[in-house]
Amino acid sequence: MSGSYDLFLVLVSYLVATLAAYTALDLAGRITASSRLRASQWLLGGSVAMGTGIWAMHFTGMMAFELPIAVTYSPLLTLFSWIAAIVVSMLALWVVSQAALGHRTIAWGALLMGAGICTMHYTGMAAMQVAPGIDYDPLLFAASVLIAVSASAVALVIAFLLRGHDSQRFSKPRLIAALVMGFAIVGMHYTGMAAAQFAALTVCSTQSGLSGNWGGLPLASVTAVILMGTLMLSRADAQATARAARQQRQQAEAERLYQLTYIDAETHLPNRTLLKDTLLHLTTSDGATQQRFALALIEINGCDALLAKLGRQYEAVLIQAAALRLQNAIPKQDLLVRWGQHAFGVLSQITTDSTQLRAQLIAALAPPLQLANRHIELDVTVHCCTHPEDGLSPHVLISKLRHPPHRATATPTVATGQYVTGRLAGEA
Repeated sequence: MSGSYDLFLVLVSYLVATLAAYTALDLAGRITASSRLRASQWLLGGSVAMGTGIWAMHFTGMMAFELPIAVTYSPLLTLFSWIAAIVVSMLALWVVSQAALGHRTIAWGALLMGAGICTMHYTGMAAMQVAPGIDYDPLLFAASVLIAVSASAVALVIAFLLRGHDSQRFSKPRLIAALVMGFAIVGMHYTGMAAAQFAALTVCSTQSGLSGNWGGLPLASVTAVILMGTLMLSRADAQATARAARQQRQQAEAERLYQLTYIDAETHLPNRTLLKDTLLHLTTSDGATQQRFALALIEINGCDALLAKLGRQYEAVLIQAAALRLQNAIPKQDLLVRWGQHAFGVLSQITTDSTQLRAQLIAALAPPLQLANRHIELDVTVHCCTHPEDGLSPHVLISKLRHPPHRATATPTVATGQYVTGRLAGEA
């Protein structure tokens, strides 16, 4: 018994195969670009979509083959052929998502994929409930197996090479590759169909199976919707990933600029620029004249002479040790900044009394520092002023700190305190 082909359905089967191939190439890129959890989700969902596409192409192609008798299909074998297509798709997507694709991987991957494709195809053929059963031409059968394995190898290489293409937009290289892969898929299918031989008196063995009415154009249409939906989800995911990466880069760049602008590289403290910006905000915001805060400048005197004795390599250690002392001495809400090479600044909205703040800072640096296996006593000068008593603008307040008036009063408006001379402990 011989049959004929519906050329329209043959064309439809090729289009479904091409769409399935394009989806596979797109998903290979998504899996590679995604995190571990998201990659697993794409592998599972993509395998179902891609496998359904390949399987639908197969059954559309079978519907294109018209026998002079009505044929039903075994539900169990039809389901098994669909599962085989999904397993093959999962294997293919997993292989092309690996970091490298060597010759051995291509070889065993192509053999397994080819075996899976042949299993899907010939299980689908076996689902045809006809009597007597289908015989196969050995030469054409072998040719279909060879095409399946060869096409699988080519598909793996193409998918691996094109997986880096952006899924956010249409890819011409992927389309060209999909057209070639689609041709290979239908080539294997129709070679396998050509290998099938039906006896002259073949009849449908049972009417209880699936009819062929669901195949052909209805199946191809539903599959196309599934594959297009998968591509749309892939594109949306690629756009979301790109957007997140762009935001992460922008955030990292903003953080880098912030570090360069406002953070001292040696102590990792805020610098004088941040102090000035904070002062500007406090003195220009609503109710600024009611804002009370104290400002202090801590200068470590005689550092050059001290480091001449210890060695310049200890300068950073000295500054960092002093910064740590000051950090531990003030509330966390206060702002401690690196003012200059050997100077720090403090802005406190907690301790607004300049005399109290000065005493607090002097006490923090009073105990000798352990440096180069020696006890180091620092020569520290602390100047303090308060807002709004000593000035309303950052410029005025900072000027009073840098150029304090020398008064003989016990509690000057700009308070100044000094603690011993910078020296090695035990020196006269």
